[in-house]
Amino acid sequence: MPDIMNSLYNLGLLDSLARKETPVHRIHPIVKVLVTFIFLIFVISFDRYEVIRLMPFFLYPVVISMLSDIPVIPLLKRIILVIPFVIGIGILMETKQ
Repeated sequence: MPDIMNSLYNLGLLDSLARKETPVHRIHPIVKVLVTFIFLIFVISFDRYEVIRLMPFFLYPVVISMLSDIPVIPLLKRIILVIPFVIGIGILMETKQ
């Protein structure tokens, strides 16, 4: 039963975040998808060892989350869940070279 309640809470949280009136929420969704796609193309175009040159790209997700008033704690919880998979993919990609 706690899993169902947790899922309902997360669904309600996402719904309340979607109803906010922030500058990011006023932008058309297609524009947000295109900008994110262009962001990903730029990040992917860098060599894997150019970490210093990739640092400014860290600002895009931070600024978007700040402008859209996304709470930090739920965001960090979701990021912590994904990090092991990202590290695993990075290790697999490194061993194939």
